[in-house]
Amino acid sequence: MALPRPPRARVLVVEDTRLVREFLAELLGRSHDVTTAGSGREAIAAADAAGFQVAMVDYSLPDLRGDAVASALKARDAGMALILHTGHAFEARHPARQPFDFYVPKPAALADIERAVELGVALQKRRREDLVQT
Repeated sequence: MALPRPPRARVLVVEDTRLVREFLAELLGRSHDVTTAGSGREAIAAADAAGFQVAMVDYSLPDLRGDAVASALKARDAGMALILHTGHAFEARHPARQPFDFYVPKPAALADIERAVELGVALQKRRREDLVQT
């Protein structure tokens, strides 16, 4: 008898480079329900329309910086786990990293991307459980 599959997490990928966005959607779509956005405003609209457990956000977007997008997403859902995925080399205490829970620099190994999303799913679940207990 097969074990039941865990529910698929809802992941938002925010990336302005089409090929990278499509690649991440394909990679993460193997085990998660993925929605993509090519701009910050598109990401915020997607979050308003549907809830996500994890968002992977590029820093350099055509309309908004990634940290502004992350802050807007966090304001809509404080439990959402946020991953900064960028080619910018930010020090650990850099203000741009402030709203994010995880940082995955570009380029990244596929396993690192998948691991960051799995950690994000676990973090979001813990946050939800903490809210229920309080």
